[in-house]
Order: sequence, then C-alpha cells, then structure tokens
Amino acid sequence: FCCIVPAKIKECSVTEFNSRNKISNCHDLLANPSLRIFTWIVSILAVIGNALVILLYRRDSKAGHPVPKLVVSHLAFADFLMGLYLLIIAIADMLTRHDYGIYSVYWNKHPMCLLASFLMSLSSFMSVFMMLLIGIDRYICIVYPFSNKRLDMATTKKTLGLAWVISIGYIAGPIVYSINKPYTQTVYGDSPVCVPINLSHKFFYLWLSSYIFLTFLMWIIVTILYIRLFIKVKQSGRSIRRNQKTNQEHRMAIRLFLICITDIVCWLPFYFVFWLSVIQIRRGEAHSYLNSGFSVILRFTILPYVVVFALPINSAINPFLYTFTSSNFTDRLPGWCKMDRSKWPLFGSLSSLNQSSKSNSSLTISSPSERIQSSASIDSKS
Repeated sequence: FCCIVPAKIKECSVTEFNSRNKISNCHDLLANPSLRIFTWIVSILAVIGNALVILLYRRDSKAGHPVPKLVVSHLAFADFLMGLYLLIIAIADMLTRHDYGIYSVYWNKHPMCLLASFLMSLSSFMSVFMMLLIGIDRYICIVYPFSNKRLDMATTKKTLGLAWVISIGYIAGPIVYSINKPYTQTVYGDSPVCVPINLSHKFFYLWLSSYIFLTFLMWIIVTILYIRLFIKVKQSGRSIRRNQKTNQEHRMAIRLFLICITDIVCWLPFYFVFWLSVIQIRRGEAHSYLNSGFSVILRFTILPYVVVFALPINSAINPFLYTFTSSNFTDRLPGWCKMDRSKWPLFGSLSSLNQSSKSNSSLTISSPSERIQSSASIDSKS
C-alpha cells in the first residue's frame, strides 16, 4: 500500500490510497466523519431493533399468523447479522484511528475482517431469501385463500433450517479459502471494509457472479408474486363482501410489500455497480484491471459506499416497518413487558381505540347529577 512504502519511493499509484474521495485513507479506516457517524448509528439501530423483534416474536410466536411471524423473526436475525458487520467495521475504525495505514495489511488478514465479510454476505443473502419466503406465503394465502396447500409451521421450520445450512456453506467457501492468503487471493481483495469485491480472481469472480445472479433471481420472483398478489387484492376489493380475515391478510401483505420495496431499492445500486465492474472486465481490461482508474473508483469509492450506506439501511428500518408500526405490536407490548396498561397511556389509548372499533357497542356517559341520583335511589331501596 502507498501508506507504508519506503521513503525512497517517490511515486505510488497502485491504489491511490490517499484520495479524499475514497472510503479510507492512510489515517482512518472510515475517512469521512459523516460515514463514521452513520456507521455507528445504523449498526446500533440494526442490532438493538432486530434483537427486540426476535425477543418479542418469541414471546408471541403462536398468536395471530405463526408462519409469517416465524419468517419475520428469521429476517430480523439476518438483519441483526448486518448490524454486527457494521459494528465490527466501526470498532476497527476506532481502534486504528489516525494510524490505519500502519495496520492496513494486518487488518486485511485479521480474522475479524474475514468474519465481517462472512456476516455481511450471509445477512444480505438470507434477507433476500426471507423476502422470497414471505412473498410465497402471502401469495398462497391471498390468491388461493381456500387452498389446503399452505406453508405450515413444520414445513417452514424445515425450509428455514435447510436454507441457513446451505447458505452458511455457500458463503463460508470463499471465506475459508481466503484464510492466511495475501489480499490478492482473498474474497474482499484489498477492500478496507471487507466487502467481497475481488473480481480479478477467477474463483471469486465466478462466486460473486453466482451470488448476484441468485439474489437477483429471487428478487424477480418476489416482484412477480407481489404484482399478481395486488392484482388479486384489487379484484377482491370490487366484491361486495369481504370477511375480517381477508382484510387482515391484505393489510399484512401491504405492510410486507413496503419492506420488499425498500429492500429492492437498497439492492439496486449494488447490482448496478457490480455489473459496471463486470463490463470493465468484458471489455478486455482484465489484465490491467487493478491499475485502471475506473476500477479503483469502483472498488474503493462507489462499491464500499454502496455496501456501507445502502444495504444496511433496510436492516435498521425493517423492524420499524414490520413490527413497531403494527397495531398488534402496540396492543401487546404492555403485556409483553408484564406491566399495567394504565402505566402506558399511549398504548392503552391505542388499544382502547382498536377495541372500540371492533365492537359496535355504544358508550353512555352519565353526568355527575345522574350518578348522584342513581346512588341515592339505590340507598333508598336498600
């Protein structure tokens, strides 16, 4: 790296590490103060928010819709892993502050960088798979409401378990291959934030291409499912009568669709930058790829910013989209905390509003004089 070359070398243009536009420089792993603050905020929100979701859904796993809740809890765990990834990067930046150039090679080979790359890749892959599973479940429940072929708890648990095992093996392959290797033979190359971007290595290039292809294919399937789902919702909305269960299914589908949209928006920049890199190689720049100016911008500026800014955002906001904004959460939170609803005026009022809307009973409010007269009549009768 240019930060640690001998003083007798006057020029160093291998990585142009000192550029202020890049995510790191010779002094700091996260060179931009705003990026440093953003990383801490998003990592804390992702870790705490998703940990709360996992705990709350475990306490209320059998109520309402158990299958979507199980999948959402696994989605929260995948987002939790992304929070851990950002936390590792933020702590590494804090420990190497002002001296990152000295520790850059050491950090590149450190087990925590390998772990960070593993967590980031696994979290992103499994979150997309959870979106696919949620889309399949909602599609079956709404498009085929009277079908017996639904995802039950046993099938869902087996599917989730198998998906985690296969995904861990799929992600761990290139990570294990990168152990004790020079940066040119690691899956993340010389990326300071341990992002899998080593497209100059044939094995990693093929693995990254398959990774992008699989996630992109899952997003296409999810998009098709939700398009057909909303066509069905629109058609059923024209019918005269809809039962309460159907309305609940539709509301849940809309909320989960919002999660899907935010995730796709966060993934689009990653796909765009990746395919730009592939186009560079396809144009015959494979041999000079490491030294080309455009590839340096892609690997050190655009892609790390996309990974640190775009992908983790959905991990931080997902808990607020599918849990903390739902009426079921506001109704059950005081019970989860084992506290009296009178101590929770906000949630108590929301719960009373929900109960009053569900029941068509009218409330009669008596004046103080009427209450005095009624009590007097009771005393006279006694």
